[in-house]
Amino acid sequence: MKAYHFYGWETANIRDPQGLTPRDYYDLLSDVWCAETCAPRMRADWTPANRTLGQCSITAFLMQDLYGGSVLGVPLGDGNFHCFNVVDGCVFDLTSEQFGDVRLNYADCPEQSRAVHFAKEEKRQRYELLKAKLSAKVRITRNRSDVKAVISKMTEQDRDSVKDMMRGFYASPAILSNGSETIFDADINACVSENPYLEGFVFEKEGLMIGYAMIAHSFSTEFGKPCIWIEDLFLKEPYRGAGIGSQFFDDLRQRYPGHLFRLEVESENQRAIHVYQRNGFEVLPYLEMKSD
Repeated sequence: MKAYHFYGWETANIRDPQGLTPRDYYDLLSDVWCAETCAPRMRADWTPANRTLGQCSITAFLMQDLYGGSVLGVPLGDGNFHCFNVVDGCVFDLTSEQFGDVRLNYADCPEQSRAVHFAKEEKRQRYELLKAKLSAKVRITRNRSDVKAVISKMTEQDRDSVKDMMRGFYASPAILSNGSETIFDADINACVSENPYLEGFVFEKEGLMIGYAMIAHSFSTEFGKPCIWIEDLFLKEPYRGAGIGSQFFDDLRQRYPGHLFRLEVESENQRAIHVYQRNGFEVLPYLEMKSD
């Protein structure tokens, strides 16, 4: 199971009529929560890195729409309540991460009234906005995810398509260097040959090539096991956020059980960091260095 960080994620196994669990909705909402849905008094402090800030009540009542149960509130020092859900003994708080390392007390909390909360017109409007955004996200994701991507080993026939994607990948802010045609060809040559160090994959969906990945094989003396560096991982924009990256990580773990998996990511790329953390990756406090 993927690791999450919201309170109650380990036991959040209930399903709505669409078959989705609170963990599924956390994934979806992570692309939906925004400054517009944040409580006005906290909006100046909202960032993509702290996306659950100011989202508690509207999120909890939205989950109540889907699962039933009760919305309870943890009393806060400023007279407000932090809302969370209880459904048939399942307690979960999708927005608990805004408190960082502070552990809230979820025992003996009072029930929250939808009528009281939504008497504030701005909160009702934020709830409607979040509901509309989530519905659209579910619809788009279902359309994209009806058929899983086909993940296969890279071949010589894939060269032109992969090079085109590499140009886009290496020109993006995610990569410090811009690469070159010579480097791209060298990488692909290694992937499609018997090179023991580099391996390439392509992602296809409905006959279209939608992404690629390259992994490098090594051994970690620090952790005492074979190590795979995920060097490149690229998906075309329309297919991002549809679970294909997670599918690839699952595929790698099946191909290479007992391996350590490592990757690099720019600290500003919070969307990617969130995806990686959701798939079990942890941040290591290292400063990377190189010498040609």
